[in-house]
Amino acid sequence: NEAVLTNEWMQVSALNEVAPNTSTYQVTNSTFDDYWYSFYNSALENLYQLNIKADANGNDVYAGIAKVLMAYTLGYATDLWGDIPYSQSFEGVSYATPVYDTQADVYKDIQGLLDSAVTQLTTRNGISPNDKDYFYSGDPDQWIKMAYTLQARNAIHLIHAPGYDKITQAKLA
Repeated sequence: NEAVLTNEWMQVSALNEVAPNTSTYQVTNSTFDDYWYSFYNSALENLYQLNIKADANGNDVYAGIAKVLMAYTLGYATDLWGDIPYSQSFEGVSYATPVYDTQADVYKDIQGLLDSAVTQLTTRNGISPNDKDYFYSGDPDQWIKMAYTLQARNAIHLIHAPGYDKITQAKLA
């Protein structure tokens, strides 16, 4: 999906036409609103709520999976848009216009989410989603591999960020 969205954006930018509709690649102020809505109001909010409920119920498997998927979605969002709202994004009406966190800070938080996910998935406490998990059928070992893969990917993305170098990144991954 990330590649499809990126390719669409590149195509829209390269072929911006006069006629005002997406089939002719006209970019408007609301062209990507659906993506923001999908990321924040659908995926991230649902994963945030799943994580809270799973943690409250002592279900480490569900909480770990929620964290891995949240980290993946946040990584995808910051890869697309750079600085994004995160630290205040799930506070409801308290922060109707949350601040934008720097991409480097978002990556640090993602790495923390993934560390926590690995810890929870390792304990295997709680019930498994089994066939409700379309990716790995609730197998914690597969989710742990996914978490480590995302950590390595994010470390590579930060390699040129200020204050990061190969040694720092090796320690993060």
